[in-house]
Amino acid sequence: MDTQDDDQPGATWPLLLGALLLAAALAAGLAIGRGGKDAAAPPYTPPTAVMPVKADDANGAADAPSVREDGGAVKFYFASASAELAPDAKEALGNVVKGVATGKTAVISGFDGDASDAAASNADLTARRVQAVRAALTELGIGDDKIVELAQPQEAASAAAAAQRVEVRLE
Repeated sequence: MDTQDDDQPGATWPLLLGALLLAAALAAGLAIGRGGKDAAAPPYTPPTAVMPVKADDANGAADAPSVREDGGAVKFYFASASAELAPDAKEALGNVVKGVATGKTAVISGFDGDASDAAASNADLTARRVQAVRAALTELGIGDDKIVELAQPQEAASAAAAAQRVEVRLE
């Protein structure tokens, strides 16, 4: 028995070639419709509350003051031997001001250098940094009765920039 394919032995190749061209055209059309993207775009991640930092390491700035919100605390990082706040310090305290308005208390913790540094010098510098943060809170309208300072500076166990910080938390 003869079939039609035997009558036209070369007819299958043009059909296969046509199907292949059609598939390629569809793939190209889909790629163009998606903007040429082969993989799905990563999901949008909204910006965090981290303020700009010119940092020597991941813990904060060693050469310029900075501030960031991290884990419910507002962390102020200071340049070496300085108690100067970052320019956006008051802006970063916005959530603290709102929390105090709901009846919470602002707790300020100063972090001191490690034991190898000059203890008296560090304690004085930490006290000046805590006072700078306290003054910013007072200027934002928070009364002294709503601010608590931890009496003893805490020793920071990590990098130098982390030791040069003051934190404000709500309780």
